[in-house]
Amino acid sequence: MKKSILLFISILCIIELTYSQPKGFKYYTRGGIGASTFRSSNIANQSDKLSFNIGMAASYQFTNYIGFLVEGNFVSKGSKINGEEPATFTSAAKSYEDVYRMFYAEIPVMLNLSLPVNDVFYLRAFSGISNNFNLLGTYSRDYNDANNQDLLDQKINGIRLLENSIVYGLGVSIADKDDHLYSLDFRVNDAINSFGDIKNSQNTVISGYNKYYTIGIGYSF
Repeated sequence: MKKSILLFISILCIIELTYSQPKGFKYYTRGGIGASTFRSSNIANQSDKLSFNIGMAASYQFTNYIGFLVEGNFVSKGSKINGEEPATFTSAAKSYEDVYRMFYAEIPVMLNLSLPVNDVFYLRAFSGISNNFNLLGTYSRDYNDANNQDLLDQKINGIRLLENSIVYGLGVSIADKDDHLYSLDFRVNDAINSFGDIKNSQNTVISGYNKYYTIGIGYSF
């Protein structure tokens, strides 16, 4: 993915095209759906959790090819981890599934590059940094044995208010006769710093890093 984006940027720098995206400000609504997980080599038996996001964006096109994009998004993310609590002298080993749920207000600031195919169709690449503010973070533990009492909506230990992440992706835009844009994109959001503490499949406390993928649609007005 990163190599593809760098190749896309190189093409933009050396090609001159007949068509260009209109310059100036545009405002967008955007929504997306995808999969979220934790980025860590210390977590086995992990499965994706549904992620969704919705928000607003503003962009400014400096030249025919280069623009600046700022978004404000509400995002849900998290993960599912299957593990086992080790046996003790008084109890047998306990298998469980932990479900982590987190909600963020995210503000990505990105460079937006456009490659016009014709006067209405554009290929896009974008990349930047996002400041992500935690709104809520909990986890629940569901034991496989119904005789064990489940843990519901427990607070994530050491959860941080601010998380930073790298955002990058590719997309397409189609302009209508009024220069409104309909867009479709695929993006990756990969955290730079830990959001707090989680427990891995061995029930050991480790640092958690968010990562999610989404496919989104947008409309400029």
